[in-house]
Amino acid sequence: MSELIGTGLILLAASFAAFQRLFVKTSNDRVAFLVGVNLVSLIVAAIAMPLVPALPLSLWPYLLLSSLFYSLAMYFLARAYRTGDFGIITPAQGAFKATLIAVLAILILGETANPYHFVAILLLAVGFLIQVPWTRTVKDDHFRSLGFSLLIAGASAAQYTVDIFAVRATDFPLSYIVWNLLIGSPIVLVGFWLRGRRLWSQLAENGKDIAWGSGLDIIGYGIVLFVAKYLSLLSLIPLLNLDIVIAVLIGIFVLREPFPRQRLIASFFLAMAAITVTLY
Repeated sequence: MSELIGTGLILLAASFAAFQRLFVKTSNDRVAFLVGVNLVSLIVAAIAMPLVPALPLSLWPYLLLSSLFYSLAMYFLARAYRTGDFGIITPAQGAFKATLIAVLAILILGETANPYHFVAILLLAVGFLIQVPWTRTVKDDHFRSLGFSLLIAGASAAQYTVDIFAVRATDFPLSYIVWNLLIGSPIVLVGFWLRGRRLWSQLAENGKDIAWGSGLDIIGYGIVLFVAKYLSLLSLIPLLNLDIVIAVLIGIFVLREPFPRQRLIASFFLAMAAITVTLY
């Protein structure tokens, strides 16, 4: 796969992620939304499995690890938003996640970093962390939120690394991508265990958002895994995080939302990180 095609596909995936944020934001029940998105993924997996080669037994441990790390990330996210500060958790976990993925790509995936990669990761970290209201964090003792951010980032970065390691280990990446749709099974089971039958009506109320959100999520992450089989993850991370910039543009020009100065400045750093890796 050429760098140009790969870059174009990742920008498409980043756009999908940005629009998915829109549906998450407009959903009136985020638990039902999360369960619904994963339920749709299970249905799509059941339909697509007969159309792809069987998943080799050697990749099952990676699939199970991916499900474990994904479930942990969602658990920490739910706990964080219940007791923490959204404005602190979201940008902080983004900075931690980008940095951890870069470290794991070098240590586990065996990728080689060049100076452009280090500069891009630094710009990403600055872009995220500049959005954190540090004065309020220290004043109101929101260090618990930072702790949850690190846990979410660690679990999410581990899931990314496991998935990409697995997809690079097979000659049929589409098989792993399809089977990877099953990793949200624990989320669906826990959702129905907690809410029971009433969850069906809650899913119906959020049906439109779930349909769009799940479609964007399935295609977007599938693109990421497919492209990461052939191209360096270190080069893809800054491009993937352009979803924040795209989300800001959607908010300004589509939703007509006011945005604080620090978020616009942060978007500039994220855009510069993406430009930096394309220079190499």
